[in-house]
Amino acid sequence: MNKIYDHILKIGRGKTVWNYIILHAHNLEGAQKAEEKMIQITGKKAVSVVNISPVIGMHAGNGAIAISLLLTN
Repeated sequence: MNKIYDHILKIGRGKTVWNYIILHAHNLEGAQKAEEKMIQITGKKAVSVVNISPVIGMHAGNGAIAISLLLTN
């Protein structure tokens, strides 16, 4: 997860996170922790925290977490 947060900070330099969602594969606790960290980074709550689709979950594995965000200049 630290790599994900570092990447978000890197690609977000000079930009604003307009909003984001957190997706998880049967890992609500991990998703809630990710949202806490994203609130620290962005100052915003996630628009949505959802269970990832079965197809993606099957490939990513049980417990996976993803963050999808929209950036503005």
